[in-house]
Amino acid sequence: MKKIILFTTLLILNQAVFAENTPQNSNPNRHTPKQQQLKDIQWLRHPQVRITQDDLENQNRYINLRLSVDGSGKITNISILTSTQLPALDRKVIRATQKALFKATGYPFVVDQDFKLDLASDDNPQESSEEDL
Repeated sequence: MKKIILFTTLLILNQAVFAENTPQNSNPNRHTPKQQQLKDIQWLRHPQVRITQDDLENQNRYINLRLSVDGSGKITNISILTSTQLPALDRKVIRATQKALFKATGYPFVVDQDFKLDLASDDNPQESSEEDL
């Protein structure tokens, strides 16, 4: 069976990261997200997706997820922005992402996360590559 390579572009620099304004009575628009510096947002435990060539149905795939994260770094909600067009593969990526954890920031935030799922040949096996902030 061919080995699969997973390329993740974690917290793409051209994507905006937003944090909710949390002070209680400080602003009538306190639920409006504000933009935060990407350097403040870091993975503590990265998503680890294990996929096979069969999962990909023999072609490269892409999925983009929107992650809602609480102040402790726990992912509280995941929504699909761009699907792989394979519901079972989407669920597999979501399950792996739910187990991931961000470094605590003290404030909730929302971030878009891309996953590029690529086939690797047996002749040239490669490790999963992740790009951090």
